[in-house]
Formats: sequence, C-alpha cells, structure tokens
Amino acid sequence: MIHTDIIEPLIASAEKMRVILPDWVVFGCAGWCIIYTVFLVKNLYADYQKRQRRKELAQCHFDLQDIRQKEEYYIETRAQNIPPALEDGAETGGTFIVTKELIPFFINRVFRKKEKEKFYFILGNSGMGKTTFMVNLFFRYTSMSSLNRAYTIKLLSFAYKDILEKIEEVK
Repeated sequence: MIHTDIIEPLIASAEKMRVILPDWVVFGCAGWCIIYTVFLVKNLYADYQKRQRRKELAQCHFDLQDIRQKEEYYIETRAQNIPPALEDGAETGGTFIVTKELIPFFINRVFRKKEKEKFYFILGNSGMGKTTFMVNLFFRYTSMSSLNRAYTIKLLSFAYKDILEKIEEVK
C-alpha cells in the first residue's frame, strides 16, 4: 500500500529541484556517483584479493608482517646479461650491458610461454632479496586477470617438513 501523503510531497520537491538544477547538473552528479562507486568497488575487490594472497602465503609458513614489509619496501630487482664481476674487464669485449627489470621479464616472457620442463634458479647470498623478489613476483602475477595468466603459480617455503610432497602436489 502506497501512502500518497508521503509520496506527493517528495514528488513536488523533486519537481522544484528540477526547476532549480539544470539537467546537465543532475546527470553530471549521477555520473560522478557511478564513477566513484565503480572506483570504490574496484579498490575493495583489489584489497580483498591482496588479503587472499597474503593468507595463501601465510599458509606456506610465511609471516604476515614479513610479507607486508617485503611488499612495501621492495626495490625493483634488475638482471643483466654480463656478470657484474666482468663489467669493467676486457672479458666483455666491448659489448653492451643490457639490464632488465626481473618481474616484468618473468611476467611478459617466461610466464607467457607454455613449456613443460623449464626451471629458473634465483641465486644469491643470504639477505640479497631472493624471497622478497619471489613474494613480489607472486603478488604481481596473481593480481593479473586470470585471462592473462598462462599458469597457476605457488610459492612454497623450504620450512615445510614435507616440501617434496608439497612440490608433487603442485604438479
């Protein structure tokens, strides 16, 4: 049952507002409300996905606080075609040294190809940022649309007692 005593004043005030505000203002405000809502929903969904990825890493023996720090303080890792120890020596033969950011390299080149048995080793001394790189690679790759991902990747810690079984589960 519709109460006309409530609806009629609302309609009358809306008609008065229509006289006061031109149509372009009303549509403009509605448009901004829609854009803001889409922006808000997109950011909320991105935050939800980030929390899900952090939970997945926490299940793999990674500390949540440590994950946040690795993500927040990450400095983009670069690689080059000539070992740094040989940069200044005559061994380079006058060739140019090419450097690349590693995460875009893995996402755009390595993860785009469907190869059965290809392995990459991330090597470095203690504290050089291997785990930090892998956490950020995991975050960046898993945040992409599933349509753009050729693989489902997992990040496993060697802290597992049964690491070999965990690796077999991934296959």
